[in-house]
Amino acid sequence: ADIDAASADQANSLPSPASEGGLGRRAAQALAAVGLDWLQPQLDTEAAWANILSEGEKQRLAIARVLLHRPDIVALDEATSALDVTAQSELMQLLARALPRAIIISVGHRPELENFHTRKLVIARGPDGARIVWDGRIVRPGAPIAAALKQMEFAGPAV
Repeated sequence: ADIDAASADQANSLPSPASEGGLGRRAAQALAAVGLDWLQPQLDTEAAWANILSEGEKQRLAIARVLLHRPDIVALDEATSALDVTAQSELMQLLARALPRAIIISVGHRPELENFHTRKLVIARGPDGARIVWDGRIVRPGAPIAAALKQMEFAGPAV
């Protein structure tokens, strides 16, 4: 469906609240969890959503889709760049709580994202192409992930 002429649920892969099996109710809950409550009654409304939603709202919507679909692996590429640091923290905490067993890989430039990960790769472009220049575990006392790291044992050195 063309996002400019699609309903919000079609354009954003969210089921309508009236859809079968409670999936629409779960979509409404996901929207509420990411701060997009106002969008719930508009899921069947056809509009130019690409022009209506701000970049931050689009990022929140993407996180709502992750919450709805509950994948085992989540890849985020600058997924919170349009949000302020507080909102970024709230959404990353939400993902960690909602998907405790998921592998979350994020690409970003904000140092605050490190608080939500156990490992960091720094990649640099060189004359022979891109290469990993740093690969290490991230442990910060008091960081949300620090407690989980104490209970985890990694199988071996980073590959």
